[in-house]
Amino acid sequence: MKVGIIRGAGTGDELAEVFKYAIQTICSRIRKDLEFVECSHTFATYGQSHLDAPEIIEATVAADVEILSNFYRDLRRSGGKVSFRTAINAEALYLFRQHAKAVKTILIPLGVKKLLIVRDEMQGYYSNSSLNIGKDAIQFSGQFSKEDFSQLVNFSIQNAKSVLSEPFQVWVVYKHHLFANVLENWCRLKCPSAKIYQPNDTTEKLFRYFDTAHDADDLLLITGNEVGDILHEVLIFHLGIGERSCLCSKNIYLHPNYGGLTEYQTVHGSADDIANRGIVNPFATLRCVGEVLEDFFLCDGFSNTMVAAIKNATENGIVTQDMWGKSSTSDVVEHVLNVLQF
Repeated sequence: MKVGIIRGAGTGDELAEVFKYAIQTICSRIRKDLEFVECSHTFATYGQSHLDAPEIIEATVAADVEILSNFYRDLRRSGGKVSFRTAINAEALYLFRQHAKAVKTILIPLGVKKLLIVRDEMQGYYSNSSLNIGKDAIQFSGQFSKEDFSQLVNFSIQNAKSVLSEPFQVWVVYKHHLFANVLENWCRLKCPSAKIYQPNDTTEKLFRYFDTAHDADDLLLITGNEVGDILHEVLIFHLGIGERSCLCSKNIYLHPNYGGLTEYQTVHGSADDIANRGIVNPFATLRCVGEVLEDFFLCDGFSNTMVAAIKNATENGIVTQDMWGKSSTSDVVEHVLNVLQF
């Protein structure tokens, strides 16, 4: 199995090495073939790109997007289906996601119920078709399209059928009132059974749905990227599903050039301020390892196996400084690999 590796600056090198070491160690134990395909370019992080002049940002973003596009196209053509990426600058990332027709999926299990969030990364406020950053003003433009929205809904329903129990509810959350309800009309045509909510209505309804409706159906939540970004953060806290620094998510690219390529990423950023000190928290990266093994190496249940090993580390105080511990990154990784039960 080929696995792509993309590194941003900051703690990118350290976490890429954690990912490679952990999955290689496990694959050796379970006798699974593994081949890394690494992008030779190190991408600027959020902090780095914003320290430069506007014209340098523009050139950096253009180069980054071209490199990302070529790498992912070549990876897919060579038979690769999955990659791990550390944090890179937002401008390049969102522009590539628009080009590659990206969606982000986040599955949140809650007892016997499950919530699947599908974030629309291919269009909207985070995906700008033009961007002009000046000293005194920022000008940008973006778009929504009926074709992209239709593709998003088709993917979301099919993905939900593979991970949720049927029947499941469908909620769609955008700032649709800003565009004369055209987005709402597209949704009613494409998915008549969906419930359509404004972002300010959704948080309270979600909390009530999962706090009181214990026998309710599973839920598919389709949302604009900017809305889903905030909702995910709120849900992390309210539902007690873990700390942001310990979670991961995945992006799936729908453009024909990338053929459903799946990219795993940590939820946290690049942590430039602690780079090369051996103290970056590896838990989110290890969760990526668990999900990749389950989804692409036919290791059923390995995601939960990895979560259990991480829980063992936290319960025994084997954690890095950001979680009030004293362990190094490598100490934490070794502990988790040693206690894995499979």
